[in-house]
Formats: sequence, structure tokens, C-alpha cells
Amino acid sequence: MNRHFKKRYGKPKTLTDRYDECNGEAITRLLGKPVTELGWNDFNMLFRVGVAPASYEEGVYFLPEAFAFLRRNPGEDGINCVADVMWFISEYAERLRQDGLLDECREEVRALLSEQTREFVILHWDRETSPEMCGKRDHRDHVRNSLPWHTLEALLRFRTLGAWAEEFLNTLLTARGEPLKSAWFLELVEQASSCLFFKGTAGPPSAERVFVEQQIKALPGMVGVLEELKRRGAVQECPAQLMPEPSLLEYHASVIRSSGQLFTNHPTYWGDLFRKLGLAETARPTGSGQGAEGEMKNI
Repeated sequence: MNRHFKKRYGKPKTLTDRYDECNGEAITRLLGKPVTELGWNDFNMLFRVGVAPASYEEGVYFLPEAFAFLRRNPGEDGINCVADVMWFISEYAERLRQDGLLDECREEVRALLSEQTREFVILHWDRETSPEMCGKRDHRDHVRNSLPWHTLEALLRFRTLGAWAEEFLNTLLTARGEPLKSAWFLELVEQASSCLFFKGTAGPPSAERVFVEQQIKALPGMVGVLEELKRRGAVQECPAQLMPEPSLLEYHASVIRSSGQLFTNHPTYWGDLFRKLGLAETARPTGSGQGAEGEMKNI
């Protein structure tokens, strides 16, 4: 990927910054860094959604480093800039296609999603041992890597590349007898229920979505913002893969229930997730086996 992208227009000496987003010193500092030292804030500056300081010709040079950074940083740093990178590719998809570079971007996105879903790690805290993490709740469960969701959400939100997201989701939706893929599929369906950019999500609305919608209703000015987003098409129907038939959700839940330790080690996470998705209550497995962290790897 590096050779094609770097040779096409070369490294820029400055950034056009047509929206006056950056000062000259910041641009000079960014362009003077070794590319391996670029951080999330640098990629945010280059590709910022809607107002990218880098023009197409200037930004193309940095796309290989952006993907390498996302692969190295599946946590908060990657989350902070993944939407900017995907927006830039979506915005200039036709130019990338004309330059013969769009297919390489597609392969990079495929590789990124594949790498980031090779394991499914659940973090668990309970109020007795970790009161600072749980607050008033009895427990708290969290899937460690949320970058796949943020990547997919950006691809779907910016639409031009939505087919790439749907292609990946189809590999999860159609999986049979693969607990790792079922785990990611159910988690992503639940994540979609929290997203304000989607309508018609599967299962009942998440508590987070209900809370945000209540806050919007309480602030008249925010209602206008949300309506404007809807008018502009930013709020869209949830993709079919993320609002499957209940029978399909139940199938993937059954795969999880039969998965061994992935299920038995994390009864609170799966019980909560199944309820959020409107699935029938199931008896929790006996035995503790619940540590602070557990994982399922694709070996």
C-alpha cells in the first residue's frame, strides 16, 4: 500500500486547509514528524470529518500510516480518529477509484476489521470488589475492543463505503457454529441500538439511547439539531444486518450458550446482552468461573 499511495502525489510541503482549521505552526509540526510518530490527533487534523485540512492530493500520502496506526491502536487512540480516516476515504472514493487506489483501501478496511475481531475479551467488575467501577450497579461488563463498531458505524454513516461494512457484517450474520463470530454479531447488533444515526434497530432501545433522547427532548435547541440531521439524511434506517429476525438472534445466542467458557465465564454479560436484545431469559450457568477478564480467540 505504501508505494502506490506515496508515489502518486508525493509528500505534501503544506496543507491547503481551505476551512482554516489549523495554524501554520501546527501544520509545519505535523509535516515535520516522522510518519511512524504520527498520533491520533495528527490524523484527526489531516482528515477531520467535513473540514479536512488536507486536500485529496495531500491526504493520500498519509493513508498507509493511518491504517497502520489503527492496527497498532485498537483502543481509545484508534477510536479518536477512525471516523476521520473513513470519512476521507468516503469523501474521495471516486478520486481514489480513478487513481486505482480504492481497492487497496477496501482491502485495508477488511484486514483491519478481521484483525480487530480475532478475539472477544470481556472485562467484568462487581460492586463488592470494584465499587469505583460499578457505582450503584451490582456489576459492570465491557467488551474491551470497540474499534470494530466505530469503524463500521463510520462506514455506514458516510454511506459511500456502506457496502464494505455490510460485506463484513454478512460474514458474521451467516456464520454457523462459530462462537467468536456469533459473539461479535450480537455485540454489534446491540451497539446499533444505541446509535442515534440509525432508525429501526433490533430489540428495545438501549438505556443509553433512551437517556440521550430524553435529554434532547429536554433541550429544545437540540431537538432542532436532530431534526436537521434527519432532514439532511444523516439519520438513516439501520442496515438489515443489524436488525435481524428474532430467530436469527436466537440462533446466535444458542451458539454462545453452547460455547463453553465464553458463556460460562461471563453469565452477567450474556444475560444482560440477551435481555437488551429482547431474547428469552435463560438460566444462568452454575459455578463461578467469572474472573476480571476472559476472552475467546480464533485459533
